[in-house]
Amino acid sequence: MGHFLGTFIWTARFPHLFTRVPILMSPYPSGTGKPRILFVEDEATLRSFVAAELSDRYIVDTAGNGVEALKAVIRQKPDLVITDIVMPEMDGVELLKILRSEPGTQGLPVLLISGRAQEAQRIEGFREGADGYLAKPYSVSELRAVMGSMLQAAEHRAEIARREARELALAERAVLLESITDAFYALDRQLRFTYVNQRALDYFKKERKELLGRCIGEVFPVLEGTLIETQLEYALREQCSVAFEALSPVTETWIESRIYPAALGLAIYFRDISDRKRAEQELQRAQESLRESDRRKSEFLALLAHELRNPLAPIGNGLKILKLPTTPDAIADRTVEMMERQLRHLVRLVDDLLDVGRISSGKLQLRIRRELVSGMLENAIESTRSFVESRGHQLEVDIRARDLVVEADADRLVQVFSNLLTNSAKYTERGGCIRVVADREGSQAIVTVTDNGIGIPAESLSNIFEMFSQLGTNPSRTEGGLGIGLALVYRLVQMHSGTVSADSQGLGKGSTFTVRLPLQAAQQPEESAGACQSVGPTGAGFAADYGHAVHLTLPPPERQQAPA
Repeated sequence: MGHFLGTFIWTARFPHLFTRVPILMSPYPSGTGKPRILFVEDEATLRSFVAAELSDRYIVDTAGNGVEALKAVIRQKPDLVITDIVMPEMDGVELLKILRSEPGTQGLPVLLISGRAQEAQRIEGFREGADGYLAKPYSVSELRAVMGSMLQAAEHRAEIARREARELALAERAVLLESITDAFYALDRQLRFTYVNQRALDYFKKERKELLGRCIGEVFPVLEGTLIETQLEYALREQCSVAFEALSPVTETWIESRIYPAALGLAIYFRDISDRKRAEQELQRAQESLRESDRRKSEFLALLAHELRNPLAPIGNGLKILKLPTTPDAIADRTVEMMERQLRHLVRLVDDLLDVGRISSGKLQLRIRRELVSGMLENAIESTRSFVESRGHQLEVDIRARDLVVEADADRLVQVFSNLLTNSAKYTERGGCIRVVADREGSQAIVTVTDNGIGIPAESLSNIFEMFSQLGTNPSRTEGGLGIGLALVYRLVQMHSGTVSADSQGLGKGSTFTVRLPLQAAQQPEESAGACQSVGPTGAGFAADYGHAVHLTLPPPERQQAPA
């Protein structure tokens, strides 16, 4: 069945014929494969004869005058109208005027025929848009020839109109596709480019001539076997739309792609979402970092409770012993020493916590003076002496440069070196070896603390200096700290414009911590208020205190004077 043209014929002269009825169109050719002809002739015999002669190649509708012809057009639009000029009620020229006045029939080819029409009528017919004129009498073969020519011309005009409409539609589509924010390209059923908008060209960094007519896999062989290729093939095979995100191997960027099946192939829209992906990854990393931080804080609180309880329990037991009236003096003295030792541990723990809080809030103030690195190392070794000895470790100290002067808060750098020594002693099995080396490297003082302890896993080296960081390599160990000692070292060294790093070949292979501090010009260090003393040229302080437990190596002095 035909479709409604959507236009309406109206004329003031014949209002009773036209009541806004839509014209029913029959696509050419008709369902029978024959063109439809409307033959309008007031002479019934001629009308019947011509209709019969033409019916072998055409579907012929007939009408006796213009009014009947208009009714026939309303019922079914023909492909050609052949009308006599001189007719009763409505002549052919009037019929032509009405047909040309309506959008739905403006392009309908009309052939005027007459044997009695005046010259003025024929001229008026051509002025109104007649496509041809045939004078009576005429032969059927002559009529057939004229009809064939007019139908061919009409079909040619229709094809031009359709092509122009397609080109206009393509141009409008191109304007639309060029204006959208997405990159777009179209592929045929062989996955060859048929259209690429400018955004896609910019993304591919290609010229249009490099893409059109070529297969996408030929232009971009890196797509072979990727999600993009499989999704294109799936959408084409299943004729369904797909949407996905993928890392494009063409530009190494993330894209969001939507593929839609089309009449001739596929339509693909995509956009670069690399910024969004980076933001998502950063957010994910931040969330993981927060979860890890929460986990470390929970472990820290548990360890803190344990560390606070450990010294409190012996202190409490010591008080009970001291309260006994029969406690011998020797036991009381040992108990007091034990209580003092536990109290010092407790004070040191609280001090570390306070220092971390002051550094985090920016309230820690340094008392900067020129200090000898060797002197600060001596004090750090002295402060950790009892713990190192209790572990049975061998401590080697190698001061390769005696005049290393830095601007520092001596108490804080002693705290740094003490923490590193304590850390090595704690994580080295009993009877291990700890080596301390102080040397010069360019404009920096280098202090390394090396041990043959349990080592550091490669995955932990990057966060060993983070707050609450715990290696967790040996759950059976009971001497793990709170995870703030190395964090405190890192921040204190930073405050001295220095750096600290950790290195290890892996578990069971020991570790090395290296502190680098900027050197000052070689000048006499300033007098400290007893917090730090310079190392003597012979290193006698070390030897006297440690005896066989310390292997001390010092460079010989340039000039040695005999004692007075």
